[in-house]
Amino acid sequence: MGVALVATVAVTFAPWLRSGEARRDSHELVRTAERLGVFEGVVATAVRVGWAFLPFVAALGLLALVRGWRRTGFAAALTVGVVVLLVGFGLQAAGDLADWGATAAIVVGAVSAGGGAIGLISGRSGRDQR
Repeated sequence: MGVALVATVAVTFAPWLRSGEARRDSHELVRTAERLGVFEGVVATAVRVGWAFLPFVAALGLLALVRGWRRTGFAAALTVGVVVLLVGFGLQAAGDLADWGATAAIVVGAVSAGGGAIGLISGRSGRDQR
């Protein structure tokens, strides 16, 4: 799960969209969407802050896994994976403009979300079980 969390954050810095000669990662897309007014008001703030905190949530999940707090780590992996997966799917609607990072986000997001869900469903609480 730790590798999936790291890979999920890493893929957010891969090129997700092509516009002309420019290739934009997911963080650039959020800034561009904000400049273009795609999101307004509270939604714009939620998208900007939420995407900026995604690596932080993943890091907390990784720390939780290292500390043996498996449920917390699995919950973080599920959350981060679902968010990246959904955004990756959304960008696939751009067709030929979608770059390889969007596809990688779908794959890595699915692995993270699936692993997190399986970990939570399995009921293993880490340190509590020997």
